[in-house]
Amino acid sequence: MAIEEIKAAITEFIDVIEKPKETIAEREKALAIALDKLILFKNFAPDVFDNKEYPDSPNIEHELLLKRVKELFPEFGFYNAANSVTDEIAETELVVGDALDDICDIYKDLKEVQWRFENTSENDALWHFGSMIGQHWLQHALFLRLYIFFKRIQF
Repeated sequence: MAIEEIKAAITEFIDVIEKPKETIAEREKALAIALDKLILFKNFAPDVFDNKEYPDSPNIEHELLLKRVKELFPEFGFYNAANSVTDEIAETELVVGDALDDICDIYKDLKEVQWRFENTSENDALWHFGSMIGQHWLQHALFLRLYIFFKRIQF
């Protein structure tokens, strides 16, 4: 998997928020596809580390981002998720997830990775994508992708 494909997948997700499609259905489809690519490409991210000291990426105002995401995905909301998926089989507690917050968290993590590609080093950016914040955004992405899947199914 080429690093350019990882960068493109990151940009594709960011564009869901920054350059949204016209209709809600188009935005939801673009979000689902972007998540699928990110989840796939996470598996191919090189496990590299750049131990140079770099400045922190710029902060993103969460409340402004959340407002924007609510406007783009007005039907998204809370969902159930298992507290544990590998332990306590058939006994685990349910927790409440938030699709809007998931989108915001993934966006902020990927904006940091994008900033690192542009301002630090490729190895630093890849490490943040795959390792450092990779587990954080990946968990949100997997729950969000499941939410979108079940949201679209009409029973």
